Amino acid sequence: MPVKYLEQIGETKLKKWLYEEYDLNIESIVPIPKGEIGDNYVVEDINKQKYFLKIYLQSKLHIDNPNGLKDSLKLTSQLHDAGIENVPYPIKLKNNELEGKLETYSITVTSYINGCNPVITSDLKIKFGEILAKIHQVKTENINLPIEPFNATYANKLAEQIKILEQKENLNKFQLELSDLLLPNQDKLKKHLFQFNELCENVKLKNKQLVVTHGDLIPDNLMVNGLGKVFIVDWDTARLSPPERDVWFFIYNNGQDFIQTYKAIYPSQDLDIDLLSFYMYKRYIEDLVYWADQILFEDLNEKQNQSNLKGIKISCLEAFHNIEEKVENMKNLISQ
Repeated sequence: MPVKYLEQIGETKLKKWLYEEYDLNIESIVPIPKGEIGDNYVVEDINKQKYFLKIYLQSKLHIDNPNGLKDSLKLTSQLHDAGIENVPYPIKLKNNELEGKLETYSITVTSYINGCNPVITSDLKIKFGEILAKIHQVKTENINLPIEPFNATYANKLAEQIKILEQKENLNKFQLELSDLLLPNQDKLKKHLFQFNELCENVKLKNKQLVVTHGDLIPDNLMVNGLGKVFIVDWDTARLSPPERDVWFFIYNNGQDFIQTYKAIYPSQDLDIDLLSFYMYKRYIEDLVYWADQILFEDLNEKQNQSNLKGIKISCLEAFHNIEEKVENMKNLISQ
């Protein structure tokens, strides 16, 4: 991934700005090849203290949600203040703001986690069950997090993508591969879309408790350090939703340890199978639509197109294959 923003700003200018705005005397800036919205770096000061730095282009950052970055920074700051030590928290500038401005860029500095993305074991499910049960009970102040809309927008989009592929007009080789993946499975996909639309209508009628949720608890956003302490990172997708938005990630397969821990710490929260199913279906459909949209409408390189096709095959189509079994597993767990 090119370090485009750092090259445009200049390393010397960025170090000077960090000293003036944060009082950080930075010695090294090392890029991290991760992130779609901004550029990511690990910076180290003269005392060998490391921080995580992110640079966003303001014109791209504020298109969909003008206050999204501010709200996610406020959230992680308040979670940290509430005693949740398992999230990276923003470092304040000298003026006590959480986000800095340099030319046309927004810059954030957060605490650094020296860890790796884990394989999720039973022991780790217990730890994440404890963390989420605590996070779901935190009351935030003066943060305008998005509220779950309970809509089926992505399901409608998938139906449109299938129609485009059926026409088979002027498709490139990656779009043809996408067609070979989706069209033979379109009857099954239409069945899943129907089930998802039904779930969507059902959950709209439920009396739901909304809590702070992360919503993207894939292994890339989970970390464990050398002492076995676990962390949840990248809170850009946070919103006020039922807790099922987070819980389903850990219980559709061997989730008993997670559920026991979660319920012990948050006993007043009754989990709902329709909501758990809604969020599982929603995630698989959203991922499929996102990757298919990139293949159909964006000019990507071969590596990215192949990665998207692999994601659709493994993380979506194969995941849908036994989704009824996953729903049944969750239903049995929460009824115990």
